[in-house]
This record gives sequence, C-alpha cells and structure tokens, in this order.
Amino acid sequence: MRKRYCKGRYYKAGAYHDFSFGKFHQWGSNYEEFEDGVGNYSVAIVELPDGTIVMPVADDICFIETEEMNKLIEECACNTDTVFSMEWARDTLNRYRDHVCVTMLGQTRAEESKTMYALFNALKMGESALEKLMKQREGEK
Repeated sequence: MRKRYCKGRYYKAGAYHDFSFGKFHQWGSNYEEFEDGVGNYSVAIVELPDGTIVMPVADDICFIETEEMNKLIEECACNTDTVFSMEWARDTLNRYRDHVCVTMLGQTRAEESKTMYALFNALKMGESALEKLMKQREGEK
C-alpha cells in the first residue's frame, strides 16, 4: 500500500503544531476522559519527515496529492535505476510544478511565498542540471 502525503496540525504539550509534509499511514482512534465518561474520536496516524509519529484529529489534515503524484515522488526518491532522459527530466519538472501548486491550496500568504520561492529554485536547479547534461552529451559525441 502506498503512503499518501498530507499536511495539517496536531495537538501536543498544550499547543497546536503545524506540519507542511507528512506520510499518512492509516486512520486510528483516540479518546479523552471526562468527568462523566470517555469521548472517542478519529485520528490520522502520520509520520513526519524526522520520523516522529503524530496523531492529528481527522479534520486537521489535508491530503496534498493525487495517486499519480505519489508515484512520482516515490519514483524520484527511491529509484536509482531511472534512465534520465531530457523528456523524463522535463516531464518530472512539470509534474513537480503541478504538485507544488496543489500543496499551495489553503496556505497563508507567507507560506505561499516560501513555496513559490522553493519552486522557482527547484526549477532553476533542474534547468541548470538539464543544460549541463546536454553539454555533457554533446561533448561525448
């Protein structure tokens, strides 16, 4: 089963903490004890990039990608056997751009600015890498 990527917030140590990227593992349940009994509620079990597991309330997460984007992320992150062609690199950059646009939904202005800055840097780095690859391949001919 593929992991879905999400963002959201969770409650810990008396405060809410936002996260912009996590791997959703599955749904779970939690409870809170009151004077007159126990209250149950649904939670998401989410792994943060540092390996921490958090359990945000179900309505405090948002899935940030499609199944196709999950495949792209795993392909780029996990596959060392990928044959890097110009077409593959351009397609990957375009799909990454689309993914970033999806993640921007619901962000504040400051978060949007950081995301756009990261996107443009990633695209420039990708463009630079493509140019170097093209020059390298031209030199080999």
